[in-house]
Amino acid sequence: MDTLKEGGEKIMKCKKYILPGILIGCLLFGGIVIASRDDFFFVAKVGDFAKTLRRNIEEGDTGEILLRGEHVSVQRDQYEQSRKFYLAIGLGEKEASESALVYCKEFNSLYHEAIRKNYDVSDGELEKYIDEMRENFHSANVSPESVQIYRAILKQFDSEDQYWEYQKKVYQKQLPIEKMNRDLEEEFYQKNPQASSEDWEKEFQKIKDELVLKENFHN
Repeated sequence: MDTLKEGGEKIMKCKKYILPGILIGCLLFGGIVIASRDDFFFVAKVGDFAKTLRRNIEEGDTGEILLRGEHVSVQRDQYEQSRKFYLAIGLGEKEASESALVYCKEFNSLYHEAIRKNYDVSDGELEKYIDEMRENFHSANVSPESVQIYRAILKQFDSEDQYWEYQKKVYQKQLPIEKMNRDLEEEFYQKNPQASSEDWEKEFQKIKDELVLKENFHN
């Protein structure tokens, strides 16, 4: 397996549910080390992804809806950002497009379910979480390769502060989902004490599939 593809697969596995907007978090803390002749190509792809993030900040959402569901919709901007993310981690055009569509349906369905169940995140929680992440990015534990990727992303922003302001918006949706997922996982293991992590992954995928099915996404 080539290094670029292996790195992409590790990113996909580093969180139970990964949000493309937090690519850098997985790169720095997901145990991924990019160290081969593919380095330049990978960093360039990450830079392309970061340009999409920057453009979203400057231009805002177009509001164009790609798919409509019963309670949520998939916006084209979200889809395109997700597609660029999957391209950045080494997927081909077709697989990246398919993965982006699946991701957007699942993420939006999960977010609706989290809000329906009254999961939220306070301003204080959000600030603390972002501050801790930012401090960790400057710790001695971060590999030189990951720092290179981080810098490639920051180059697309006016400042590091602007990048982290963007991440606040990302985590306003991500954290309620993560809270709900943790509770679902805990409940699963309480009911199934002998279950493995693979068993939980299958159960979690079943939950996502059911939520997406309920939305009945259509053009």
